[in-house]
Amino acid sequence: MKRNLILVGISAISGLLTLGCLESELNCADLIKEFSDLPQELKFQGCKPGNYHQIRALRAKYQVSGKDSLAIENFLITNYGMSPLKFVCCGWESVSNSQGRRHGTYTDHRGYYYELQMYSGEVLIPEQLRRKDVPYFYVEIIASLENP
Repeated sequence: MKRNLILVGISAISGLLTLGCLESELNCADLIKEFSDLPQELKFQGCKPGNYHQIRALRAKYQVSGKDSLAIENFLITNYGMSPLKFVCCGWESVSNSQGRRHGTYTDHRGYYYELQMYSGEVLIPEQLRRKDVPYFYVEIIASLENP
């Protein structure tokens, strides 16, 4: 009788531990899988945990050539609501649109919130004012791991 009670107790504890693990925190592999439909011109550069606006987040970074940047920009505008890129001071970046939106956003089925942004590095030579002459643009997907 004692042996059966011990087995039942162990099974109950095991079940509780399993339930606690089902809703695990988002990780880089999950983030990459969630955005597996990104255009092939985007080349994955890496993913790492860190902070974004003082909250814990994951950051996945992609790179795209200047000649392919317009197609990627249009994809992000159409699919995630990012505002168009403009040349500002020293590089290309999105600026707030009439609704005050700047970056693209997405919320997955688990409730994780993502922000998508696109930008270039610093542009130092006049030829790079033309997008096709910019060596690389970057796209970052930032996944918030906690509420602000």
